[in-house]
Amino acid sequence: MGGIVLKWIGPGIATVVLGTALVVLTTGSNIASDLTTRSSNALGASGDTWADVHFNVRDAVLTGTAANIATVDAAMRRLASLHGVRSVSTDVQLAPLAKPYPFSAEVKDGVVTLSGGLPSEKLRAELVTQAAARVDRLKLLAGAPDRGIWRDGVDFGIQRLAELDQGQVSLRDLTLDISGRAKSPEAFDNLAITMQAGLPAGIKTGDIKISPALVSPYKLDASFDGKVVALTGYAPDEALIDKLRAAATNGVPVSTSLVLASGEPPHFADAATLLVANLTRLEQGSASITDADSSLRGAPASIQIAQDVTEALKPLSTVVTLDPPIIADYRFTASVESGAIILSGYVPDAPTKSRLAAENGVNVSALELGRGQPARFDSAIDFGLRALAHAAHGKFELHGKDLTLEAVAITSADYVALNAMVAGGAPQGAELKSAQISAPLAKPFLWSAEKTADGKIAFAGLVPNPTVKSAFTAAVKTPVADATGFASGEPADFEAAALKGLTLLASLDAGKIVFDGTGWTLSGNVATAEAGAGVATAFTTAGLDKAGWIYAVKAPKPEAAAPSSAVISPYDWEAQKLEDGTITIAGWVPNSGFQLYLIAHAGSKAVDQMKVGTGAPADFVSTVRAALDAVMQLDLGKVAYKDGAWSLTGKAANPVYAKSIPADLAKSVDIAAWKISVDTTIAQAPAEPAKPAAPVAETPAATPTAAPAVVPAAPAATPYVFSASRTGGGVIALSGSVPAEAAKSYFGVVSNGAPVDGLKVTPGAPADFTTGATAGLRALVLLPEGKLDFDGKQWSLKGQTPSDKDRTAALGNIAALPDAKSWQTEIAGPSPLQVCSEKVAALAKANAITFDSGSPHITAASKDELDGLAADLAACPATKVEVRGYTDSDGDANVNLALSVARSEAVVAALVSRGVDEQRLYAVGYGEAEPIAPNTTKAGKAQNRRIGFDITDLQK
Repeated sequence: MGGIVLKWIGPGIATVVLGTALVVLTTGSNIASDLTTRSSNALGASGDTWADVHFNVRDAVLTGTAANIATVDAAMRRLASLHGVRSVSTDVQLAPLAKPYPFSAEVKDGVVTLSGGLPSEKLRAELVTQAAARVDRLKLLAGAPDRGIWRDGVDFGIQRLAELDQGQVSLRDLTLDISGRAKSPEAFDNLAITMQAGLPAGIKTGDIKISPALVSPYKLDASFDGKVVALTGYAPDEALIDKLRAAATNGVPVSTSLVLASGEPPHFADAATLLVANLTRLEQGSASITDADSSLRGAPASIQIAQDVTEALKPLSTVVTLDPPIIADYRFTASVESGAIILSGYVPDAPTKSRLAAENGVNVSALELGRGQPARFDSAIDFGLRALAHAAHGKFELHGKDLTLEAVAITSADYVALNAMVAGGAPQGAELKSAQISAPLAKPFLWSAEKTADGKIAFAGLVPNPTVKSAFTAAVKTPVADATGFASGEPADFEAAALKGLTLLASLDAGKIVFDGTGWTLSGNVATAEAGAGVATAFTTAGLDKAGWIYAVKAPKPEAAAPSSAVISPYDWEAQKLEDGTITIAGWVPNSGFQLYLIAHAGSKAVDQMKVGTGAPADFVSTVRAALDAVMQLDLGKVAYKDGAWSLTGKAANPVYAKSIPADLAKSVDIAAWKISVDTTIAQAPAEPAKPAAPVAETPAATPTAAPAVVPAAPAATPYVFSASRTGGGVIALSGSVPAEAAKSYFGVVSNGAPVDGLKVTPGAPADFTTGATAGLRALVLLPEGKLDFDGKQWSLKGQTPSDKDRTAALGNIAALPDAKSWQTEIAGPSPLQVCSEKVAALAKANAITFDSGSPHITAASKDELDGLAADLAACPATKVEVRGYTDSDGDANVNLALSVARSEAVVAALVSRGVDEQRLYAVGYGEAEPIAPNTTKAGKAQNRRIGFDITDLQK
């Protein structure tokens, strides 16, 4: 539509026109601006917001989109009525009327579509370009609201649409609606910030529904360190985040950095809430959801909690991986049954259980998983399993750090190996509380001791343990060839019976003791009838005849009776027991057989100062036997027959013994006339028994004889010297003087069978000589290098031992003496290098440093071993330490060599991190070289996969 409206103002037109021309020439731009403003205000006031007006000085041009001509005409009239308007022309487009006025922009699958009303065709290209629209469904419509405000609303909506990956923005008149999903988390944040800042002026907020961005995979991770739960990943809304905070049990705080996002799987909110609730029931752990999959792992404090958590998460089909619960009373038991090792109790993790299951003959079905294991658990149980490998049946238990072991060895060699393990002690960090090791059962149990004409003795057969073996060796005074093995099944009195037999065997020129599994036999020969009578008497006195022994000792027939010997008077006898267990027997006895019996009965610490003589009173033999038994039960004491009267004095361990010992004595002899003083107070030790008085020869009245010839006594040693030395752990060499033949033999026994040829029986020994020599020899036995000396006045002991325990024990023998302060003692203990070497060797032998399979990564279980190793190396700082890595023979040799080097380097790095000087450490790999066990079995391969150490003194 187009047209011109002229405004006629009467006869003054020429004047108006001329005047207008003058104004145009002078102020045309100001007139147009003023008319535009007034025209817009007039149109706005009349509701003609669809119209635009432009002026060329005073000539108006009306544009826009209107619903009908009447509306256009009305607008033209209103413009023409304005003062100053000269003419009005139109360029208005007619279009359908829309109320409310619609506009929308939609994005879907990356395509933007514009639809709704368009107030002017001039805007179409602008809006299509601005929205990057691929589909234009805009229509020219009349009824648009204020076009400036409307355009601001459209621009704002199109800008928001650019931040959605799907959705729609629309205007209903001037009300803005937005729905859809943000294209990214950042876009979602920007939308939130923009909407919070407010809409353009004049635009009203309609229905705003913006979803977070779509993410895939949809994840939520939760970690719990025992104090705080930390959440990361995505949540669909703030409501769920608040719900997760409330889900934590026991008031555990929740820290969240969750990002809002769309794309959550079905039931995501319920699953996330349940996971967080159960995670906080653990000591620590983590949980996660990835799309429809969920998992939880961690450490429960008890079995009940582990069961409850697992049950609670079953509806989610959650993969639950829980560490074993903490076990307060931690035990591990291994028993040998029918050739198999049955394990029960707890192990800390599944890999440990699998490792044990891989061992041949090991049943792990009764093992449970549980934390709370003691330090160096692996080393302790490996010790037990190595021990049971030598057992036909037995049991090993680890309770806390305490170890107990009961085992019956498979063979004699296994028995020796078990005793060596026990002697070596438990692995570091554990304590061997008890060990009951038995030799294998032998049926029949056989043993023999044979003495040849040259005085040598050979043992054969079986003995129950090393203690008995040593006792037999110590009981003989001649060289021994010992071929005995170890077994159980011996009779109850085996040791005592054999020792009695060995005492008799010593008096034979040649002979043999045999136990055939059912009974004993003593056979052999002696050179004289007198010797035969002595052996026979000793055999009977020892009670061997009543014990069922077979006596088969051959002796020459006795010659015609010699004239009667002189009768001894007074016929004195005594036995004295010292605090160290030494029993000195002195005085007269009726025959050598009874003398042999008393020495054998008194044991390995007996000192013989007896002489054979006639004149014993009635019942002397039976009374002496009972008296010796009584004094042997005392801690310290003396029993004596002097001047026809018996006495017993001494100290018992407690008041009960003080009463029971005399009572037991009274069962065997009449003690009515005895002088008995036994109490529990420490009395002054009786002096060393004096030599028996020289016999007083009494000639029978009917048959006078000449007095016996007097044998001059050996001269006393001046000074009285004694010496014992040992080198390289060898046999002790004895030399010097001793007071009696019995002391000479006794010192040989105390010195572990040392030859006594260098000792000379000499009178004049100081009163406490025997006590001092005994203590010194017992100390010297503990020293691989040492020397014991007595110069007539003072004792001295010097030496060295690599064991602190033996050094302490050696010094303890001397410290127990009443005159210990007068001794000179210089005993060096192990050097720092020896201490280091022993401790590190023990750790290496235990194979306690372990690695992940096929990897140089040290397992967490080795942490305590590395801590202990670093502490041990700190004790010998002036040393070089070569860390040696070894593998088994599986796989390529070059790969194994590289792995061994990497593992050695890993150990070096671990030690450096624990404060060991890096300059001391050298990593060396040997690969599969130098195996210590066959690579044909799993056990052998496990031994070959090891870390070894070589320690060198840098000061040398």
